[in-house]
Amino acid sequence: MKKLFFAFVMLLSAIGSQAQEKEDRDFGVIIFYRIDKGKALDIDVSINNLRAVTLTYDTRIIHKIYSEGSLLLRAEANMSGYPSRGMNLEINNFDTVYIRVSPKLNIKTGWLTSTMTCELNIDLKTKAEYLLDLVNLKWESDFKSQENLVIPYNPITRSKMSKGVERSGSGFLISEEGYILTNFHVIDGTKSITIKGVNGNPNSSLSASIVLKDEANDLALLKLDDRILLDSIKYSIKKEQADVGQIAYVLGYPMPTTMGSEIKLTNGLVSSKSGYEGNINSYQISAAVQGGNSGGPVFDDKGNIIAIVNAKHLDAENVTYAIKSKYLFDLIESSNTKINIHTTSKISNKSLAEQTKELSNFVYMIIAK
Repeated sequence: MKKLFFAFVMLLSAIGSQAQEKEDRDFGVIIFYRIDKGKALDIDVSINNLRAVTLTYDTRIIHKIYSEGSLLLRAEANMSGYPSRGMNLEINNFDTVYIRVSPKLNIKTGWLTSTMTCELNIDLKTKAEYLLDLVNLKWESDFKSQENLVIPYNPITRSKMSKGVERSGSGFLISEEGYILTNFHVIDGTKSITIKGVNGNPNSSLSASIVLKDEANDLALLKLDDRILLDSIKYSIKKEQADVGQIAYVLGYPMPTTMGSEIKLTNGLVSSKSGYEGNINSYQISAAVQGGNSGGPVFDDKGNIIAIVNAKHLDAENVTYAIKSKYLFDLIESSNTKINIHTTSKISNKSLAEQTKELSNFVYMIIAK
């Protein structure tokens, strides 16, 4: 009875403090915890395929999160052969949610051998259920963690923190019908989109509208509002995966207010076939990027687009992440939009300088307000 009363008192005080806290913060909180006796078993929890936390025996982790919307949570025992469990979570800013992970080890012993299996559950709990668990259990460890803002679980993160403020990015033409690709986080929450540099004209200024969005892979497809005659595309977009060591150069408009509005090139290599913390939708490349490069194309030495820049690692030198171009095809194929994408490069035999001169007509500056 005392435990129930204690839980009730805690619930009332938490509701009051949480209401006050909401006024002062721009993030949500996920409290991950586990109750079991599997001391030898660690559980990795990922959000939208990015590892968020590792839960050891009797731990509770208070995880600050800026991403919103639909998130896929997956818990997986980090021992091979054991099952994983997933759940979809809808989270809004200021929310506090409670996720209980419950692994259970089953050991069967025979005359000569023993077998071990694992049951694993991941559940959304109410505040009251969480407080009862809090009363009945003593956690050995409490930890605080937070979403890595370099690679947000949902690309909405950065743009939500600056809605209503003009921001710039890069993009490129994928069809002479006026379709342009960029990052979702470049145009999210904006009321107007302006495209500059069309047909290589730095003085051009055309409006565009959003056609398709892929928040999970940070991609957005735009289309010019006005029908104009566009130069014929000379490059291709590759579906196939690039190899480590492949040349990877970036064209875009980094930091135009201080670095100028002329298109910039940085050169590097494909460093890894996976991105931040092993994310399979991205490459890690060594070409340096800055703010404003987001949405810009990554080319190989044959003039093929292999990826789209979307992030950099703030704590490392020249570590850039770029969404694989395969996901552009997936985005288009998942819709009813008919777009003719070039799959043969016409500049494969040209030097880097010659390729850059040709490609500059198709890489645009994007101004979003």
